[in-house]
Amino acid sequence: MLRSRFHSIPGAFNANLVPSDKIKKKGFSLSKHFVEVTPDKRTEAAKFAQLWNEVLCSFREEGLISDRKAILSNFFPYSLDPSLRVVQWPPFLLASKTPVALDMAAQFQYKDADLWKRICADEYMKCAVIECYETFKRILNTVVVGETEQRIIGIIIKEVESNISRGTFLNNFKMSSLPTLCDKFVKLIEMLKNADESKHNTVVLLLQDMLEVVTRDMMINEIRELAELGQDSGRQLFEKANDSKPTIAFPLPIKRLYLLLTVKESAMDVPSNLEARRRIMFFTNSLFMDMPRAPRVCKMLSFSVMTPYYSEETVYAKSDLDMENEDGISIKFYLRKIFPDEWENFMERINCKEDSENLDSDENILQLHHWVSLRGQTLCRTIRGMMYYRRALKLQAFLDLANEKGKNKYFNNT
Repeated sequence: MLRSRFHSIPGAFNANLVPSDKIKKKGFSLSKHFVEVTPDKRTEAAKFAQLWNEVLCSFREEGLISDRKAILSNFFPYSLDPSLRVVQWPPFLLASKTPVALDMAAQFQYKDADLWKRICADEYMKCAVIECYETFKRILNTVVVGETEQRIIGIIIKEVESNISRGTFLNNFKMSSLPTLCDKFVKLIEMLKNADESKHNTVVLLLQDMLEVVTRDMMINEIRELAELGQDSGRQLFEKANDSKPTIAFPLPIKRLYLLLTVKESAMDVPSNLEARRRIMFFTNSLFMDMPRAPRVCKMLSFSVMTPYYSEETVYAKSDLDMENEDGISIKFYLRKIFPDEWENFMERINCKEDSENLDSDENILQLHHWVSLRGQTLCRTIRGMMYYRRALKLQAFLDLANEKGKNKYFNNT
């Protein structure tokens, strides 16, 4: 459900929760249609992305999701590469789309238009393919620094795009070798992601292998200029390849591209935690209800929250965590067994192993008290819920007051 209607959620968010001077039309309808996010409307997507990433941050703080799930769910609509012609959806929506498209292209034997029509039938697959190709070009233009090598890359890209524009790409390129090219490129991206300078020679070999696959295995018609450049160079091609500059220049696109090429998880499994999934579904479904448009924060009525309690601890004391009951079971042990995935996420967040001494530090002990209390103390969860009001209002105020420049500044710092 989330995956199928995610493209409409930013529009619903902007229509209901982002203040506007426009008067909302009144009326009842069994179906609601909201403006979908397009590349020329990334500002609207960015507004929703602020909220979406803040929700993910709160999930990570509570231990509901792991670092990997958080990365797969992050939404950066235009901070990574403003020149892209597509919206950069969260990676979990694009998971497995690129590998499926590669397999489809490798076995396709009809016209270019038919292949592109099949790819465009899935909007997320279309976005994944375009983003991977554009990022692929950007990385090659940064990694390859030699003049001869840059000319070779330029000629190949020009030939590819020329055939695509004429609809003759499948006639002049053998797609059966496309998976081999992709495997080598994935290895290259993995090395660039790790920024290991000791792998320089391996990077050079991978670039040479990729060139050989394209020119000998994929290209049907030989380009004389490519052969002449390879012979006239008088040295090993790509030996000046810069394997650290791309990571320094744009680390997020490299990591994101690696995910798009390798992750094959189903979007149905993100997030896997039932509580995180319940909250997301409740919120996204509520956006499609008939509701009045939210006012600006400065025009909202102030409110106070009062929570009565009597003789109840908000946070467990250290002695309470390991205190055993008559069955010999402590609160910490019990909650670890009830919430095993959340315990693993918590240990990952504080960078501790099961028997690590780091768990004895004052900061980590405080984090442990909060983790146990949020699952064992009703009052602690109530207070956390009240404090979420503050974070929500702070974000709402930002969306009210920030101009386009301010949004970009905030967005890049999240």
